[in-house]
Amino acid sequence: MLDKISVKENSIAILGYHSGSAGQVESWLEDATGYHIACFVHNVDSNNWNGVDSELENSRRKSKKMDFPTKDSFKGRPLIASLDWINHLKDLGINKVLPLTDGNRTRLKLIEDCISNNIELITAIHPTATIMPEVEIENGTWIGPGCLIGYKTQIRTGAMLAYAAMIGQHNIIERCAEVHTGAITTGNVTIGECATINAGATIIPRIEVGHDVIIGAGSVVLNNVAPGCTAVGNPARVIKKNTAK
Repeated sequence: MLDKISVKENSIAILGYHSGSAGQVESWLEDATGYHIACFVHNVDSNNWNGVDSELENSRRKSKKMDFPTKDSFKGRPLIASLDWINHLKDLGINKVLPLTDGNRTRLKLIEDCISNNIELITAIHPTATIMPEVEIENGTWIGPGCLIGYKTQIRTGAMLAYAAMIGQHNIIERCAEVHTGAITTGNVTIGECATINAGATIIPRIEVGHDVIIGAGSVVLNNVAPGCTAVGNPARVIKKNTAK
């Protein structure tokens, strides 16, 4: 399979295959950045991987337009499904990846593997995103369509910001945090490592959301949220204390 992968000087691999992240990025990344997507990567034991049953998965959804991988391809491009994917990329001469793997802690682990193996992380910023002055964006970040990133905000490696997320001024979005569609963080907010802010949530100024926190969709966060907790509602209240990492 590796011999079927076309590699160019500007080739990258995308880690992950989910239609809402890796799939939709594939539709615009090359035009926006000039990179060539050589393949997708799925970190899995190849002996236990036969792809995803697209017919079955689409039967569970109203929309039948979701994309799912076969055993060795996704969206018509090669898919490397292997626990040894780093060495496969090295054999191909691919030394750049965009990390979009589902699961914040899983994505962080793969990012750390890339860093320890001198694989460069790249960033994907949709052309419709608005980036205000003096924003710092580390490599390995995804900023989706219609996002607004406020003045002097810092976005760390592995963060993923979905459609129309609004990040206020002087925010810090830590490594592998995820902000979903339409969520709003106002001024001086910190979102901890691997935290998830679900769709439509609002966080008022000067709030700290701890690592591995989950904020429920539509919640209004008025107080700091301790690490490893799930908070929901208006105002948001902690309903569950997870095992903190």
